[in-house]
Amino acid sequence: MTKTKAVFLFRLLLYCSIEILFQSTLCSSHRMAETTTTTPAAAANNKVIELKGPILVIGAGWCGERLCISSPDVFVATSRSQIKVDQLKERGVVNAIHLDLKDESTWSNVPTNLTGAVLTFALATEDLFALQKFWEVHLANIHVICYSTTSVYGMEVRTDNTPTCGSVVDEKSPLTGVGVSGKSLSDRIEAEEFALQKGACILHLSGICGDVEDGRSPAFMMKHMTNSLRNINYIH
Repeated sequence: MTKTKAVFLFRLLLYCSIEILFQSTLCSSHRMAETTTTTPAAAANNKVIELKGPILVIGAGWCGERLCISSPDVFVATSRSQIKVDQLKERGVVNAIHLDLKDESTWSNVPTNLTGAVLTFALATEDLFALQKFWEVHLANIHVICYSTTSVYGMEVRTDNTPTCGSVVDEKSPLTGVGVSGKSLSDRIEAEEFALQKGACILHLSGICGDVEDGRSPAFMMKHMTNSLRNINYIH
């Protein structure tokens, strides 16, 4: 995959995220698989919220950092480490702030005129107490999307517990999936239910890959596959 193609496809993901974020008819307590997108024509028929302020990106990892670099005037990146904030600015993230959900002294760094927020980290029940308080202060009156994984959905399995080739997984599939380590994702699912109750939109993404230099080469990520007949879904 060329770098140009990887950048284009990632920006397509960015466009879909922004479109979903600002369509109020889609951001109401809903889980969306990555294949569920809307066309510009459909968006025109929905009520679109005006961009009145920045969008907070909570979690400046691989996805969050690139999201902010793609549109530096729109996004504000966050990190729990001030050192990481300085590194982000050196790498081109113009707007980056120190924010730790468990440290209320950092909450004052958050802009007060937010239009929306994107939570890129994996939600967990151990973080819910802090998240609930932060939500009431900064996220209660804005649109929020949370990045999740398609792994939360259960798949048809054989008797040896391996996924069946060609299994169809959509928003109606049971939330009985497991992570790459084989452990249940019930804790993450429970935490995401809190976000859904607050009106957030959960966007389920499959494996995200990029160029060789960033360690997410498709070839590198597929080297662990032992069955060449299995279906695989990736976002490039």
